[in-house]
Amino acid sequence: MKQGKLMCPKYCKVPLEQVKVKDTIVDHCPKCEGVWFDAEGDELIRILSAGHDNLPDQLKKSWQQGGGKLKLQNFVRYHCPRCGAELSTYWYMKEEGGKVFQVDGCEKNGCGFWLDDGELGLAHELVSFVAPELLVEKPTQESIVQRILRFLAARK
Repeated sequence: MKQGKLMCPKYCKVPLEQVKVKDTIVDHCPKCEGVWFDAEGDELIRILSAGHDNLPDQLKKSWQQGGGKLKLQNFVRYHCPRCGAELSTYWYMKEEGGKVFQVDGCEKNGCGFWLDDGELGLAHELVSFVAPELLVEKPTQESIVQRILRFLAARK
């Protein structure tokens, strides 16, 4: 298990709750329904592979937008719950004209990334569209999080 209580990087600033899905533990905010994924391992892929119906209630709320009880502010800088560095924001879209969602990641130290309320379901749609094999096969070498962070760093 992860050590220490992490605080939500958004405005609510409440302690994140650890949620276990099979052998994977992620950090979930009970107020805004956001989820923190550590860079180590394949937390996001493991959660997405479990599917909505197999998730605990806390993460089911995060899967579909509307569970969060917090209005997020535009043009506000958020900080990594692990190291305190400013989170970088990246925008993703499954297909032209599709739903857009943002991922807030710790680019400075590569600690992990944050998905807001509803973005877990959008991430599932995106991965299902661009790399469906990741949802059925466990990556054997570089983790998906490491690949995402490497990809994002190369785009700078």
